[in-house]
Amino acid sequence: NIKITDTNGVVQGSLSKMPKYTEDATSFSRKHVLTQSDLDKGFVLNNASLNCTLLGDDVTINSISSNGGYHALPSGTVCNDCTIAYLNYEYALDFEVEDNLTSLSNVKLGDEILYTIKLKNKGNVPHNNLYNLSVTDLKRTVSDRLPDLYSYVISDYPRETSFQEVYTITADDLSKGYVYNNFILQGNTINSYPYSDEVSNFLVKSRDVTPCLSCPVDPNCSNCNITALNNNIKLNAFVDTNNNGIKDSGEFHFPLGKFYYNINDSTTMNEVTTTNGIHFLHGGNPLNTYDLSFTVLPEYAYNYSSSTTFSNVTIGDNVVTYYFPVTVLPYNDNEINLLPIGAPPRPGFTYLNDVSYTNKGNQTIANGTVTFTKNNVSSLISVSESGATITASGFTYNFTNLQPFETRTITVKMQNPTLPVVDFGQVLTNTASISIPLNDINVNNNSASLSQSIVGSFDPNDKSESHNGFIQHSDFSSNDYLTYTIRFENTGNYPAEFVTVIDELEYKLDETTVSMIAASHPYSLTRQNNKLTWLFDNIQLPPSVPNSTEGHGYLVFKIKPKPGYEVGDEISNLANIYFDYNPPIITNVCSTQFVVALSKPKFDFNTISLSPNPVKDILTISSKATMQNIEIYSVLGQLIMSKSIENTNAKLNISDFNKGLYFVKIKGENAAQSFKFIKE
Repeated sequence: NIKITDTNGVVQGSLSKMPKYTEDATSFSRKHVLTQSDLDKGFVLNNASLNCTLLGDDVTINSISSNGGYHALPSGTVCNDCTIAYLNYEYALDFEVEDNLTSLSNVKLGDEILYTIKLKNKGNVPHNNLYNLSVTDLKRTVSDRLPDLYSYVISDYPRETSFQEVYTITADDLSKGYVYNNFILQGNTINSYPYSDEVSNFLVKSRDVTPCLSCPVDPNCSNCNITALNNNIKLNAFVDTNNNGIKDSGEFHFPLGKFYYNINDSTTMNEVTTTNGIHFLHGGNPLNTYDLSFTVLPEYAYNYSSSTTFSNVTIGDNVVTYYFPVTVLPYNDNEINLLPIGAPPRPGFTYLNDVSYTNKGNQTIANGTVTFTKNNVSSLISVSESGATITASGFTYNFTNLQPFETRTITVKMQNPTLPVVDFGQVLTNTASISIPLNDINVNNNSASLSQSIVGSFDPNDKSESHNGFIQHSDFSSNDYLTYTIRFENTGNYPAEFVTVIDELEYKLDETTVSMIAASHPYSLTRQNNKLTWLFDNIQLPPSVPNSTEGHGYLVFKIKPKPGYEVGDEISNLANIYFDYNPPIITNVCSTQFVVALSKPKFDFNTISLSPNPVKDILTISSKATMQNIEIYSVLGQLIMSKSIENTNAKLNISDFNKGLYFVKIKGENAAQSFKFIKE
């Protein structure tokens, strides 16, 4: 009299009898129609029982679970030897971050943000035995390792666990007006699948419980934490198209100028250049007063003007915006630049140039043409604009509707022949031009050229100048600029949150003429006398990938030399590049010399050797070609030693030098190049 039933009442079957020591293979199957209750719970629970007569007695035997009798159920659900069918294996770890900024008033440098970080399970399957846990954040304030959470077993109860971390507000945070963070939790868990105790890896990004509506970093702001710092002064320059002194909807921010401010009537004036005509001054001493002004760049001063100033401004508890309306006369101005991207030209390898063109006028350019002319050695491989017309010498591209202050970029890939078709030190010059619109106010910026030497190896963090070391004196006028490119590359193993570049200009350069051309990422540029500081905040520059531009960045600026330069004068400069809080990477010494005439370099730098390196006393330099002059510079760009050589070998006694990094610049016939060495 064997009968089988189940708690859902869908399985029924019977057997007449079963002899002892036997197993009956008879099976019964029925269908269960899913209900809304099942779907809400995320599983179907069943418990079968067998009723029979054994030795004259009625007996009930409960079923044994098909997955070993272990069941992960929400609290309050009883399951003794049952079967559970999960409808969806939903592993939903929710990682929330809250901060305490609302309790802070008059936020200042050194104040602390207390982050409360909560880990919740919002799925229908438990995460048992969370282990190998680590939490990292962009600010590097969270401990790298967390205790294993065996005691929590984050299922239905307890539903969450939490911990706290503290972040100290920096001057950069106050300058931006917010703190951006992104927390990541990763580790292992034993997942409670039916029939399995599988170990899985997981990675969860944080979720801001009160995300901002207009994130200044990420428009989506889906996995970040934005903490607004309210006590700031916001400076905003804009094009006042209707001359009413008020920033109306649709009026452009104005980037072609510089903000100036001093503190407490100091004679020290701080100069700030931004990419969008907006800058924040952070709250410091609440008793400080600020004088504020804005000046249009000299080359645009006859088309724009701004006379608004503010005196004795103080910082309160909220963001206060000070507007600088810029009045304007209609004008056109197309500008084009040619930029080196990634690795320099090498024999047999491809290399990239960016053609960057900008409408620096205040009227839309309806249409125009960009023309690129390559050197006669490299082959054109590709052009990023699909509508470009390829020619034997390069390409042309017709553009439309270039908006005021809009910049567009065309990336050009070229490939060099191998040795001996090309030679080390050979200079490749590419040019670009843009059509000149009617009434263009500055025809000097409608064409550009870029000269680069073929090299055998290169430093990924370097500084170069577009004339490639030599300028023909008679061709350089007071209207011309030196154009510098500083490149940087994250060669580490973790993204850089911010990059700082500092360039202390040589005295022969006129620091008041500095003007930005382009940059790979948003930046702010601050100048104090001859010291230039670029901040690429929240750049999140990933580790570099070989043979790609991943993990690379750059900035390009132009500057005039001070009047009075003569044939033979040389301008040398270097830069310091900081990735997060790491020690600086010092670029090469970039030298540019004014000469009577340009000629093809005949000096092969690939044959130069420095030994030993590092060196204690005597540095030996040898070359297959005659070296004319050797100069040694400190990391600050100071000339330490200069010697005329006129030989293929040189021995330099540097025993009196302090320990550290130095640069040796070797000059040959019509060429010069710098190398690094370390003094032990």
